[in-house]
Amino acid sequence: MTTPMFSFHLTKWFQPLSLLAALVPFACAQSLQAQATAQVTRTPTGLHLAAAGGSVDVEMYAPNLLHVDAQVKNKPSPSTSIFDPALKPAEGFKVSVQIQNATAQIVTEKMTVSVSLADPISISVLDRTGTKLIEESNPLGAARGKRVVFVHAPYENLYGMRGLDIQDNSNTLLRNNGALIAAGAQGDGGAPFFFTTKYGVVVDSDGGGFYTQDDNILLRDGSRSELEYFVCVGPPMEVISGLATVTGRPPMPPKWTLGFINSQLGGRPDRDRASHSHLSPKAHPYRCLHARLRLEGMGGRQLWRVALEQYFGPR
Repeated sequence: MTTPMFSFHLTKWFQPLSLLAALVPFACAQSLQAQATAQVTRTPTGLHLAAAGGSVDVEMYAPNLLHVDAQVKNKPSPSTSIFDPALKPAEGFKVSVQIQNATAQIVTEKMTVSVSLADPISISVLDRTGTKLIEESNPLGAARGKRVVFVHAPYENLYGMRGLDIQDNSNTLLRNNGALIAAGAQGDGGAPFFFTTKYGVVVDSDGGGFYTQDDNILLRDGSRSELEYFVCVGPPMEVISGLATVTGRPPMPPKWTLGFINSQLGGRPDRDRASHSHLSPKAHPYRCLHARLRLEGMGGRQLWRVALEQYFGPR
């Protein structure tokens, strides 16, 4: 009698377990379907994602250049002067977009971008071998908080962010501990840009600071309520070239800046005119002359005035 009773109890317990096992795949599928809230529209070079909290554009601007733009409630915020306002995707390169279940992939000859369409959206950048370089999760949440977190490979050296301060005696360009984005006392630059030996990232923000912990890179106190950034994949020279493409290249300077520039301490019109007359016959004409500046007091105020008449005669 013991054996039938044992069999009966096993059957009694296995019936609900069997039902539970049958329901698990269905529940998982329903959960995955509920999470995949982003509506996907293909664009010529990537994807437009419409989610409950706003929209995210994930597009390729070149074979190794990714552009991400997240707008909360589809409301753009004013851009800074960092990105070239006339920038558009390059022409003539191939982009493959594949969408399967809750994942989309954008593939070029130089890189792959994997996008998780589940809420919150996450974006991963991989090189041509399929090695993950960097990941950014929840771009809409980052836009709302004016902060963004990038996850990169552990122990990866970081560069960029800012230049060398006048009192910086470290003799290194490493920025593994982050840095504030600001110009220094002697004009050393700062930018919302960091790079490694494999890729670089530039964010559209006027100020802020980079902070690092373990494999996280946090840009905090951004200036925009919209998250916009570029990721350029490649060695440093290609990354810097991509940065120049994104920010725009300066125009060529005028011809007078390309020749000899005469600068003399003090500045005396008679001496400077004599120097110019002496050098001109020797095929060394001035392209530029630093004119004398004079500090004068006027009613308790001070201003700089250039003594132009002494050089060029009356107006």
